[in-house]
Amino acid sequence: MLPDFYEKVKKKGENVGSCFVSAVPGSFYDRLFSDQSLHIVYSYSVHWLSQTRPPNVIQAYGKQFITDFTEFLQLRSEELVNSGRMVLTLVGSSEVDPTSDDGRGHLELLA
Repeated sequence: MLPDFYEKVKKKGENVGSCFVSAVPGSFYDRLFSDQSLHIVYSYSVHWLSQTRPPNVIQAYGKQFITDFTEFLQLRSEELVNSGRMVLTLVGSSEVDPTSDDGRGHLELLA
């Protein structure tokens, strides 16, 4: 996909400067890049539970997600330049039961 991306940038004829694309393995619990070094961050995240759980377990997952997602946003905000942008794709569901087969959240997001 990168050769096509670079070709599209060239065809625009605009002075966009250098473009570096990187996919970095690592945990979002840690810093991945240096301070104010990113202009755009794209993250695709999928969250699920494999089987029906009691409400207290679902609540525990929700509480942990808030903690984890807050940490993710804090760390990425330190890595973005002041005018940088972050694009996040989070798959969702309109059902309370996380094991339901409702995949519409992702399709609605794409629409």
